[in-house]
Amino acid sequence: MYRYFTFFVLTAFMLVLAGCRQKPNVANIPEGEFWKRQGIQNVLKPWHKNARDTADQAFHTYLNRKWKPYNGQEKYPGMISRHIFSYSVGYLLSGDESYLQQASRLADYIIEHGWDEKYGGWYNSLNRQGHVKDSAKDGFFQPYAIAGLSMYYFVTHDREALDYIRRSHCIMQEHAWDSIYGGYYRGLNRNLSPKNTGKDFSPQLAPASGYLIYLYLATRDSQYLTQMKKIMQVATHKMSPPDSPWILERFDRQWNPARSARHDSLALNTGHQAEVVWMLLRLYELTEKDDYFSQAMQLQKPLYQYGFEQKKGVWYHRTGYQNPSLHSSSSPWWVQAYGNMLSLYLYRQTEEQQFLKAFRRGADYWNRHFIDDAHGGAFLSVKLDGTPLKASKAVRSKTSYHSLEHALLNYIYTNLWIKEKPVTLHFKIPEARTGEKLYPLPVEDATAQILRAEINGEPRHDLNARKGFISLPAGKDMKVKLVVAPGRKN
Repeated sequence: MYRYFTFFVLTAFMLVLAGCRQKPNVANIPEGEFWKRQGIQNVLKPWHKNARDTADQAFHTYLNRKWKPYNGQEKYPGMISRHIFSYSVGYLLSGDESYLQQASRLADYIIEHGWDEKYGGWYNSLNRQGHVKDSAKDGFFQPYAIAGLSMYYFVTHDREALDYIRRSHCIMQEHAWDSIYGGYYRGLNRNLSPKNTGKDFSPQLAPASGYLIYLYLATRDSQYLTQMKKIMQVATHKMSPPDSPWILERFDRQWNPARSARHDSLALNTGHQAEVVWMLLRLYELTEKDDYFSQAMQLQKPLYQYGFEQKKGVWYHRTGYQNPSLHSSSSPWWVQAYGNMLSLYLYRQTEEQQFLKAFRRGADYWNRHFIDDAHGGAFLSVKLDGTPLKASKAVRSKTSYHSLEHALLNYIYTNLWIKEKPVTLHFKIPEARTGEKLYPLPVEDATAQILRAEINGEPRHDLNARKGFISLPAGKDMKVKLVVAPGRKN
């Protein structure tokens, strides 16, 4: 009898031990508050102080390390909208109304100057005074014009913003999407006819990572999730050759790879590879379809093997296609940001320490080498030893956007998924209908729980909080503050 009792106790004890997860080593992972502070103090405030074009509105396009304008004064609605994203994030993180006011002014600016009232869509470029310079509709700028408005809508539920988002999205689906071969064209003419029917990486993935994911999280409208699925189907089935694990960059209309895609020594953009893996994981979190997870895990292996320098924590800008051990001698800010966010997401999905270690080293490299402690903002690119290669704060394709997204998502990822701490988020709703749903998280986490809610500074306990959203009362000019706590994955 005693023998059987002892065996039962030992077996039960071993089962308990087997069911216990090993606690991750999070000692050197920066707290979520660190990332929030970096986003506001080290990035957004210097941009707000130094980069605005106070004479002709909006922002200067080209700024050197010390924030001095150079190289012409064209303005790009698609890039100005990226600042709308950043200022909306600033309010989401801080509740500082000056940031939301700036986001609102920029939204008014691009709608007034950047929207084509005759044909629809966003002009490629304006002169400094806001008059149309290039009336075509570029495949890179269109989705980013929608991205800023989508984050603005996420924070405000502003109906005018949603109207322009919906009209823009319809143009993307009806005119920019190739109904025969799939994927988005490189660009449209002003009248929305195809200008260039070739296919490049950025016009394919930018809609998914730039606006569709945030728009879906704000609205839970299935059409946006459906389009993300179509985009990732294109990425994994048309942009990845059968004899290679990589995603290629440039194609003709029928998805034949450009010669340079296979034969250039450094043809692979590491940041784009990371973007695909990240979006596959985000779709897996939303759909629980195993194919997304298995595809992501297959792609991440060569990416971390060849695209990431483990000891230094730096993500190479490019690697070789035929010889992936070849790599560039520099890294741009956005590639490092994507690599860091991807590492946290992979840790979330796998609980493998290698990804937490990769994030720790990648974040340390970002903090030491990309953030400009002397003048604020992030450098355009750095050499592998960390010294600035291109110290500009702004160029035609660089704004505050990637650095603020990095701060926002690292704040939420590290608090909810690593440190197991709550996050606090702020919203300003101009007008709400009774029962209108407010989803507070710009990340995919169905387990998180809303702990506390305030409207205009008053605690509320009647908001029917469940399944990750609150039901708003009817009202105007409501400042909503929500505290969201981590849940547990099954």
